[in-house]
Amino acid sequence: MKQKDINVSEQAQQIDVLAFQRQHRTIRQFTDEPITEAQLAKIKEIADRTASAMGLQTASVLRVTEEPLRKVFGEVTGQPYVADAPELWVFVADLHRNATIVEQKTGEKPVIGVGKFMSAYADALLMAQNVMNAVEALGLGGAFIGSIANDPPHIRQALHLPAGTYAAIAVIFGHPGETPQQKPRMPQTMRFFENTYPTDNAYLDPLDAYDAQMQTYTDLRHPDKTLPSFTEQVLRSFSGAADGRDHLISFLSDSGFHVSPEEN
Repeated sequence: MKQKDINVSEQAQQIDVLAFQRQHRTIRQFTDEPITEAQLAKIKEIADRTASAMGLQTASVLRVTEEPLRKVFGEVTGQPYVADAPELWVFVADLHRNATIVEQKTGEKPVIGVGKFMSAYADALLMAQNVMNAVEALGLGGAFIGSIANDPPHIRQALHLPAGTYAAIAVIFGHPGETPQQKPRMPQTMRFFENTYPTDNAYLDPLDAYDAQMQTYTDLRHPDKTLPSFTEQVLRSFSGAADGRDHLISFLSDSGFHVSPEEN
């Protein structure tokens, strides 16, 4: 095959991948068709090639297949479909492995501070996104499950996570059993800037049209309910009682991370 032919082929593949990413939808319901071993191998290969801070590979994946463990995820997230999905993968910020290497080589336990934690957390999230890209490129669908953060101690206990690890996010995926409407996005001018962050805070006027769009969006989890506008969702999120996840720092400290000022 000539170099020109190879370039054309690569360009065609790139266009296909971009098309899948542009059409991204959250899929929560799946058919009974299983994921093949060949598909799983391809997804793992893409996950394994994810960029990693300083090449330290501080993210790991737990594929959850046992029914009792899956029920834990359904309970913690409050979403039964999480337990029923064909595939449930948990992406772990994993500094345990490298800390063990240091301890075995030096005889001393290393301090795992907030900088190392943030690098590992980013590694885990990047890997999750790469997996979703691979899933969609294979014609499958899935959803990110951030609500595993509702009860980190329960997740840690269920998965037997050692010190120096944190379950950052989960992904469910399979053959789509629904065709949801694509969720609207706010105007790009409100999210993409150049060089410096704008400080005029002229946010509300451009959001009127977006608010109207959001109220035409149907969430298939609650098709009988009209969604509040985007700005109303923001108000609800920032008002009222403290977020149930606001105790994360103390949990991370209990998990072997030196992330509190008094520990440093």
